This record gives sequence, C-alpha cells and structure tokens, in this order.
Amino acid sequence: MTLTLLPPPTATPAEWAERIASAYRQCVEDFIETGRLLIAAKAALPHGQFTPMIENDLPFGERTAQRLMAIAEHPWLSNPSHGSVLPPCWRTIAELVPLTPEQLDAAVAEGKIRPDMERKQAINGARAIAHNRLEPDDSLNYFPTGPWATRTLVEVVLRHLGIHSISTTWEPACGE
Repeated sequence: MTLTLLPPPTATPAEWAERIASAYRQCVEDFIETGRLLIAAKAALPHGQFTPMIENDLPFGERTAQRLMAIAEHPWLSNPSHGSVLPPCWRTIAELVPLTPEQLDAAVAEGKIRPDMERKQAINGARAIAHNRLEPDDSLNYFPTGPWATRTLVEVVLRHLGIHSISTTWEPACGE
C-alpha cells in the first residue's frame, strides 16, 4: 500500500500543482524504471529463467514486459526530461516506440503528443507521424504502388491464402 502525503488543506494552488506534477512525473519514471529492471534481469538471469519469472512472479505478462522494455530502450521516450510532455499511461507511450526522436520532437512541437492524449490518439498519431509525406504545392499526388508491394502480394499474401494463380487483378493505385 502506498501512503500519499497530501499538502495541508490550506495549501496554495502552487503547492498542489507541485505535488501533482511530482506524482505525475513519478508515474512515467516508474514504468521506465520497470522496463530498465526487466532489461537488466533478462541480461543477468541464466537462459530460460526470464520468461518463467514473468509468468510466475510478476503482476503482468510477457507482452507487457516486452512493451515496457521497448519504452526503456527508446532514447527519446526514456529521457526523463520528456516526462512532462508524455501521457502518464505506459500503454499510450508504447504506441510511440516506432517513432524516431526527430519525429517525436516534431510531434511535440505540433501539439500531437501531449500529457492528455489517449491511446487511440497515439496509435493514429504514430501512424500519421511515421507516414507523414511532405509534398510541394504543385504535387499531382502521384504515388504508384512500389514493385516490392506487388511482389509481396503475389509471392507471400496470395500464397498464404492458398491462391496460386490469378488471371486478372485490378489495382486502383497502380500508377503507370
């Protein structure tokens, strides 16, 4: 049980704000520290003991452990100076792991990443940020499907679906 020491009832707004901000920062720092401890435990424990430890002794599962470690390994997200702009929920922050530090800096500057953001905003925001295209004003929005995508469709996806031959394929964004 955690004992919360509250400011006296006569506390000023500044005193309350200081206490609340401190608790908020501690929340973000706590799950980053949890991720760092998981990374250290994985490195220190003999092979085959890490996953059973998670399954048997921790209040969360392997997927949560992986996500906490990914946050702790991310150079921008694990930087304590960014705690004030991040949401206090590790699930929301985990959605931002694929972004580069440069993308995160830009997203903070544009107000896309902020303490009150929700997970669904992080998911959609991360996709939008990661796939952000800058085009000149006179662009004709010409984005043909790359050959790699067509090759993957034919060689991997269709084969996985059990489709081994096709006669006609309509692709509305084929370009040329």
